[in-house]
Amino acid sequence: MAIRYFARANRMSRTVSAFAEFHATTRGTASQTVKSLVELGYLSRVTSKQDARSAVINLTRKGQTLRRHDPIEDLKKAVGDLPGNLQENLAKALERIVGEVALIREQHRFGTCPNCKYLDQNGDVDDGIVVYQCNCFNEVLIASELNQICINYHPARRSK
Repeated sequence: MAIRYFARANRMSRTVSAFAEFHATTRGTASQTVKSLVELGYLSRVTSKQDARSAVINLTRKGQTLRRHDPIEDLKKAVGDLPGNLQENLAKALERIVGEVALIREQHRFGTCPNCKYLDQNGDVDDGIVVYQCNCFNEVLIASELNQICINYHPARRSK
């Protein structure tokens, strides 16, 4: 599950603390998990440019190879084969369930940029690349980052 998390998390959420919160575990347990995966060569730890006390965790090539064999990929394919309206209904239902569980457990609700209140969706163009702005982190985002999970996600509107 750690490999899956770090493969899907945005760069601001690839920390031990965010991983711990996502999996509802202690930072100590999360830290030991990350340490073991770094030692095995699946993850790398890089000191944050914004805060030298913090580290950003990234998948290595070995970690990316392992992720490609994740059984969740079969589930993603099965969902992808559903008709569009069923995919949309499933996505809405899961978003609502995740939100309710987060409220019950009094935890952060992780999510992705397209539905987040912090995303500035102007889609400015910089050197031919469409860029967006995360107003929570005050960071520029590119389109490929928009569907990565984030610890500071706040829904733009309440799902029904």
